[in-house]
Amino acid sequence: GSGEGGCEGGEEWLLLPEAEYVVAKNREAAAKNEKGVKLCRNKQYFRYKLLPDLLSRHPPRKAHATAEEAEAEAERRRAMLSFISGLLQYDPAQRWTPRQAIQHPFIT
Repeated sequence: GSGEGGCEGGEEWLLLPEAEYVVAKNREAAAKNEKGVKLCRNKQYFRYKLLPDLLSRHPPRKAHATAEEAEAEAERRRAMLSFISGLLQYDPAQRWTPRQAIQHPFIT
């Protein structure tokens, strides 16, 4: 929902679990005589909660034919993690600038 508060002069947003979202949207739709929404059952979620775990443990799309291919994939994933971590630093003084980001091995 939206309301006053949160950001200065802006709106505050609340993320709902999917089931609560569907109930709220269907209530709104019924009040407006519109079609409602359904739960989506074809979603696949990762079993990892942290990005480093996802990138290091999630299986590749296809099996690697050689150990060299497996190591190259692992290196790409490490570079991706390093890149994303640099971009998502909460502290602006620690966060990368666009110039720093474009020089990262993941991009080059």
